[in-house]
Amino acid sequence: MLGYSRKNNIFAQTMYSLFERNCTEDFPGETHDFWEMMYVLDGKITVTADNRIYNLDKNCIILHKPMEFHKFIVKPNDGTRIFVASFDLSGDMTERLEKLTARLTPEQQAAFEHLYIYCTDNYADYNRDTAYNDFCIAAEQSPIFSQTVFSFIDIFLLTLCDSTKKSLDKLKNADSRLFSSVLKEMRENEDEFLTIDELALRCSTSSSKLKNLFYKYTGYSVHKYYLNLKILRAKELLGKGVSIGDVSHMLGFCNQNYFSSVFKRETGLSPSEYIKSL
Repeated sequence: MLGYSRKNNIFAQTMYSLFERNCTEDFPGETHDFWEMMYVLDGKITVTADNRIYNLDKNCIILHKPMEFHKFIVKPNDGTRIFVASFDLSGDMTERLEKLTARLTPEQQAAFEHLYIYCTDNYADYNRDTAYNDFCIAAEQSPIFSQTVFSFIDIFLLTLCDSTKKSLDKLKNADSRLFSSVLKEMRENEDEFLTIDELALRCSTSSSKLKNLFYKYTGYSVHKYYLNLKILRAKELLGKGVSIGDVSHMLGFCNQNYFSSVFKRETGLSPSEYIKSL
């Protein structure tokens, strides 16, 4: 008899967060080395994902791949409520989920509802009227909760992979175009430390405009965000086996000792300690 084995197209594992919350203030942003998905239950939200900016509303979803900087902006009176899950993800189709934003189709909506309803039904303290519900607590209350949630997440993500629907359009206004332009300059000049004035000149804007823009979309100063990009790039290069000295040179640091000092200050690990942790 012909048998069919399970394909490892999408396989979610190791849950880091699983919650529902009301959003009444902006989230300053973060990066981490695992995947995160955010679904808009109600209201509106503006999301920054690296150099992309999206306006999302009810029934929209965005996925952030590992090490992708993301933050969001909300208006207090919009009644924004989101569902967030973060996890490790493997499989042959994970690349299809990179930079994915979408308004769910009926099939995708049904798959998400299975996940969401299971979480709310199996969390003993769930209250729709509270500002925050942490569904990870349910995993401590039920021996089968985690495995069931992972199964629902796998099914939902597979419906996203199987969809031919295009991602939502990026926000296209003067500020978002300028923001993308500045990030392009930063990435194309990773071997330098361009000053705010130099970046402003190359992007035909003022230094004050640049400072306000980065605080709006990233929550960081221009210098801090530029440095974060370099640290993320350093992690990528170190993970590929590039030597510490070469990484220091490639990213424009004046010497290896200074690079190591900055890397440890920003990550809590020296470059050699980071390499050993991989």
